[in-house]
Amino acid sequence: MEQNGMSWIKTAGRFLEMLTQYNLKMPHAVYGGENAMDNITAIIKARGAKKVAMFTDKGIEGAGLFALPENAVKAAGAEYYVLDDLPPEPSYMAVQKLVDQFKASGADLIVACGGGSVMDAAKLASVLVTDDYGVKELLDNPGMAQKCVPIVLIPTTAGTGAEVTPNAIVAVPEKELKVGIVNENMIADYVILDARMIKNLPRKIAAATGVDALAHCIECFTSNKANPFSDLYALEGLDLILNNIEKACDDPEAMTEKNRMQIAAYYGGLAITASGTTAVHALSYPLGGKYHIAHGVSNAILLAPVMRFNSEHPAVRERLAIAYDRCCHEAVKVHTVEEKAAWMIARMEAIIEHLEIPTSLTEFNVPKEDLEGLVEAGMQVTRLLNNNMRKVTAEDARAIYKQVLDESMKVIEGMDEADGTQLFKRQGLILQMMLALKQICNHPAQYLKNGETDPVLSGKTEMLLDLVSSIDDAGEKAIIFTQFKEMGDMLVKFITDATGVEPMFLHGGCTIKQRKEMVDRFQNARADKFFILSLKAAGTGLNLTAATHVIHYDLWWNPAVEAQATDRAYRIGQHQNVMVHRFITKSTFEERINDMINSKRQLADMTVSSGESWIGRLSNKELREIFE
Repeated sequence: MEQNGMSWIKTAGRFLEMLTQYNLKMPHAVYGGENAMDNITAIIKARGAKKVAMFTDKGIEGAGLFALPENAVKAAGAEYYVLDDLPPEPSYMAVQKLVDQFKASGADLIVACGGGSVMDAAKLASVLVTDDYGVKELLDNPGMAQKCVPIVLIPTTAGTGAEVTPNAIVAVPEKELKVGIVNENMIADYVILDARMIKNLPRKIAAATGVDALAHCIECFTSNKANPFSDLYALEGLDLILNNIEKACDDPEAMTEKNRMQIAAYYGGLAITASGTTAVHALSYPLGGKYHIAHGVSNAILLAPVMRFNSEHPAVRERLAIAYDRCCHEAVKVHTVEEKAAWMIARMEAIIEHLEIPTSLTEFNVPKEDLEGLVEAGMQVTRLLNNNMRKVTAEDARAIYKQVLDESMKVIEGMDEADGTQLFKRQGLILQMMLALKQICNHPAQYLKNGETDPVLSGKTEMLLDLVSSIDDAGEKAIIFTQFKEMGDMLVKFITDATGVEPMFLHGGCTIKQRKEMVDRFQNARADKFFILSLKAAGTGLNLTAATHVIHYDLWWNPAVEAQATDRAYRIGQHQNVMVHRFITKSTFEERINDMINSKRQLADMTVSSGESWIGRLSNKELREIFE
């Protein structure tokens, strides 16, 4: 049957909607099996290449994997140039830097050996032997790219499928997002699948990249763009992954299973080329772009929640049932569509749990306060959201992200406080979350470390600068406390820009001589009106009676420590009134913790030596009150 440009095909007794027009573009040649790497020599000679640019990264070189393709290039007698200065999860600027180095090399063939980032950078280089446009321009108009140099891709993981896709993924820091550049001219000319390249892959990386391949296959099979071409590879890839991934990751000698995973990852890439991923990848991009969570881990975190959401759509349930029929080889079978769909999702969850991939955002310091930012960024990835069979609204995205964020509290609440090891881990997780939230309240750039230090991005910073302006106009002086060296550096810049005079900053890295000079200047020089101090560096022995204002930019959640710091301005010789300003971000956990301290006498009576360790001992109920 055909209707509105879609066809309905009968599969396993059920009608499913599919595209009526579809295509699949593939590499010119793919080499696999034993000693597949040796084909590089023949490729170079057949192409008549004189100079080869070899893309890789320092991790691949350090692991000794680069020697295999390097020796094959040497055997061809070609001159070669190594490009290995690429960070993990690179931004488009980092990729452009590598592309510029490639252009300067004058190479006429590219051989790329690495994971998805390395191969994507090489693909972009293959279409950027021009000064007319660069990576940034392709973000807005990917269609302008034209193949300039042939390319050989050699994956060192079994997961990304980048060796066969027309996609290149780069981080865009200003959007806190990863963005895909898609152009069929970036499809590789040659692919080498040599299982020796993944034999000693660390389990953690093998697991994350393997689950990435799993996401590729299941998303493409349940995509609006699913078609006979993509189904062919997605189903075969799913079967291989669901029945081989655990042993391939667990056993370094399981070469049969590793080879199957490598082929499955390639099939997943072909499925992407013919179809496309959906909401799992769309909603995972902000986690990678903003929090630098590895791509495979981001997908693992969202895979089950999104697939469970999608399974409420009848067509997705049908497709999951078909996948079950193909991939489940257990003796005891389930029978209904609903049971089969549930089995598929449970199997994916079991794999992720077995491979010990985090499904909570606790370990990555993602706070609930960032929920709206995640929703906004995720909803921008319309290229992939449009592929999702079940429409994803902003409210849907919010619910999915909230479900994942709630896992953070479930991890903490599920720990046995009677178990000393778990209790210690629980306290660490709580303090880690609190530290991240405190940094975000200070200024987003302190947490993100993205260099975007505009004062308008933080209400706390704007309020500080208003106060600084008033103090400066009145000819008075202030000491400003922060716990963080990086925040102190930012405050130096903010206040310098606002007043034209650079404030002094006393921190733990200052010498005794520098400390004495700063104190003398603040006490005696009229021009030095603002003195920033890290709370620990300013703990004892300072006399700063020139100050008429004490500002606690971020709060140390121990009244005794704050009082000790404030006392720097109340020493013998102080003859002026001193105003104390405590900056608390309204309607956040900062305000709730402050209220908790004020309401509990035992907290108000803490000593300096107590530090903030009490935070880690909060009950589950108290934590819920703070975070919700």
